[in-house]
Amino acid sequence: MGFEILICKHPEIASPHLDTLISIFNNTDNNSLRRHLTKILSVCQLSENQLGMILDRCFNQIQDSDIPVAVKIHSMQVIDKNLEYFPELKPEFIAILETHINRNSAGFKSRANKILKKLY
Repeated sequence: MGFEILICKHPEIASPHLDTLISIFNNTDNNSLRRHLTKILSVCQLSENQLGMILDRCFNQIQDSDIPVAVKIHSMQVIDKNLEYFPELKPEFIAILETHINRNSAGFKSRANKILKKLY
């Protein structure tokens, strides 16, 4: 938890470790670890190559009913923050948010509505 707080305040510190963090993110089934890593990835500056490695997983996490809402919200943030690099994903992202907005918690709805408002 302390690492997450440090990275959120100083995201540049994570730069040399991003590939390792992404590898762990892509290979873990631990929801607590997913939450922390997704939060970290949502504040870091990622390369297009690194984004290619995590965006699919973020899209899948938003749609998975077994994934905790905090992981879904941070996944939305990762996608939203980096959509400028992959504008062709915007329609898919909008469709996923609209499909899942009423199937999730108030926190999910709030974040999804903010992102949808920005995307329209």
